[in-house]
Amino acid sequence: MYKKLPERALSKVKVFGERNTGTNFLNQLLSLNTNLQVLGHGSNASSRAKLQAIDQSVSRLGCAEKLTPQMRRLVLDRLIDEQRRLEYPDNYGWKHARVLVEDLDKSPYKNSTLFVFLIRNPWRFVSALHRRPYNLFPSPSSDLSSFIDSQFLANERDCMPSLLIGNPVDFWNEKVKSYFDCSDVIDNSIICYYEDLVISIEEFIDAIRPVCDISGKIRTPINSTKKEDKTFDDYRREVISYDPISALGEEVYLKIRERIDAEVLARTIYSASIH
Repeated sequence: MYKKLPERALSKVKVFGERNTGTNFLNQLLSLNTNLQVLGHGSNASSRAKLQAIDQSVSRLGCAEKLTPQMRRLVLDRLIDEQRRLEYPDNYGWKHARVLVEDLDKSPYKNSTLFVFLIRNPWRFVSALHRRPYNLFPSPSSDLSSFIDSQFLANERDCMPSLLIGNPVDFWNEKVKSYFDCSDVIDNSIICYYEDLVISIEEFIDAIRPVCDISGKIRTPINSTKKEDKTFDDYRREVISYDPISALGEEVYLKIRERIDAEVLARTIYSASIH
């Protein structure tokens, strides 16, 4: 069940959601089916060109050849952090960030923007982050159980309370909490669960109709940005059949469950299905 949005035409939309939660798919869906301007890095050629320019600037450093791959990555990430900071107020920064109401308040476009906060099942999020650990430092271990026990150094653009992250589940805890904090006080915002979206795109589109124009028959994005050989129906079947214990084993399931913030989980649809 989606939050009821006010009957007020908006002109922009910003999707926030952690890595591997369907943000690219949702941005494409909104671009194909609404008149809203979709904000966010990676959604247009100029943004990608900026990131390429940053990478090239690191290569031109006088000491570039002396940097280890790990140090080069840290330098690159700090430069990207600064680029994301400069994207306020136009793009509201990194789409994977923890979101603060006071930061959104700085934008003159706040009242004309639909904010969509995308959440994915925490067990699937952690296992997906282990498989595709982009923007994680240091690189994770190959073993999922060890990964869950690992500490990470967050990027500044993650906007986490601390740069040292005790375990990967805390990315989910802190960011999902921030989505609810924002949604509680911003009426032109909506919580969207990845699972609900994949099962019924139509229900999500119906939920946002009060704030935008929908262009006729709903069109579903075809190409996966993960370069997987899967159809949309494949993703839907995965969502419907997913059971964390069967997928991960009881030990890993419990490890993740023990690290999930109980108060945050209680606000989500996932609290009713824990074992």
